[in-house]
Amino acid sequence: MGKIAVIGAGISGLGAAYHLQKKGHCVTVFEQSNSVGGRMHTSRKGGYVWDNGAQFMVDSYRYMKELMKELGMSEDVTYVNPIQAMAIGNQQIYRFQSANPFSFFRHPKLNARAKIAAVKVLYNAYKYRNEIDFHDSSRLCLLDDGRDLSWWRSEATDALVDWVLSVPTSTLFFWNEQETSWHAPLLSLHDARSTWSIYTPNGGMGRVPEALSRLVSVQLGASVTAVESTDISSIRVSIEGKEAHTCEYFDRAIISVPAPAALRMIANPELELGKERTDFLVNTRYTTNVTTIIGYEKAPEQQAYGFAVPSVLNSDLAAIGWDHLKGPDRAPSGQGIAVAMPTHSYSQANWSKADQEIENEVKRMVGQFYPIQDIRLMFTHLHRWRHAMPIQYPGWARSRDKALKAMRPENPKLFVCGDYWAGPTTEHALYSGYQAAEGVLDSF
Repeated sequence: MGKIAVIGAGISGLGAAYHLQKKGHCVTVFEQSNSVGGRMHTSRKGGYVWDNGAQFMVDSYRYMKELMKELGMSEDVTYVNPIQAMAIGNQQIYRFQSANPFSFFRHPKLNARAKIAAVKVLYNAYKYRNEIDFHDSSRLCLLDDGRDLSWWRSEATDALVDWVLSVPTSTLFFWNEQETSWHAPLLSLHDARSTWSIYTPNGGMGRVPEALSRLVSVQLGASVTAVESTDISSIRVSIEGKEAHTCEYFDRAIISVPAPAALRMIANPELELGKERTDFLVNTRYTTNVTTIIGYEKAPEQQAYGFAVPSVLNSDLAAIGWDHLKGPDRAPSGQGIAVAMPTHSYSQANWSKADQEIENEVKRMVGQFYPIQDIRLMFTHLHRWRHAMPIQYPGWARSRDKALKAMRPENPKLFVCGDYWAGPTTEHALYSGYQAAEGVLDSF
């Protein structure tokens, strides 16, 4: 039985710890903050329940569904009414059924030429169906040739890119056009059937990591400052705790934090991980978000669980999750709760501002699209995400594949995991944690 440290109590780290513990190993999870979950975190206040990061799950989430079944949570979910909304102008909103992947043909901003061009996109999604796999990013390598999303402007139309093809990645992940691979719309279309069934655990997304944290040993408020192999075949973890600085020794360690934070912890990354994996971490980049939660005495949105603002509108707002529509007991009766997510560019430029200043600006952004002058605000809350979403830039799949295929250093003791290794969803993060755990098991 090995003694293993896991640094980071997001879903990736907790998933790795749980997997290793089931195999009989002694695992300790160290978490810098005072709560678990990372982006899969739920907050509760005065009868309101909201998700600060990840907003929902879809039926194609294979590993998450299996985990929730093990945790006895698979039936305790709410399937969300599949209606989405999109801004098409100030206080102009287009609502549509996400259950119908062809609903964009009725988009009011698409002319006949754009709709004809959409057929070409659908054809490409079918043509490359064998290279597109939500759970296996290595299959994207054939398509990941460096082209970005702007390639579709010459192959399709500007309107189709602005109002359809760019919207999922710019509003869900905050990626801009040049940081998004040309094949991203094909992946969205290929997996469109998943959006027919969107669900959330009752009580919030955070219930899953909260349940895992009760099954493994987690030390909260424990900031790991360094992880380093020793010359005695063990790995030393330096911890800045609430009361003292300590060092503990383990047989193996998994670092499950954003790539920049992981690199700061590792004294000699190339020695511990190898050059290719280190290069991949160095080149990993993220979007930033100053997510603002707003409670309303009366719900401004009554139908659509999600609201997207296409970047062509030049708004500082990217998206809203209307959490009162995501399950029972999310807000007091008749009241509403918005999880408002500004753009990456706004979040970066305004990161240093005081919370209240950002909250006031985001409230005005929401008001551009929803007439809320006569609705009393119950509260606001700001959640800052320095590393909100990993960016799958053009060439990402090939870089990742090269790193994963590279030989590990001899007798590896340190492993890394996280969504940046697999994709920008909680399903990808969990899968990456499982993969790191398997790497640990193979190393003994």
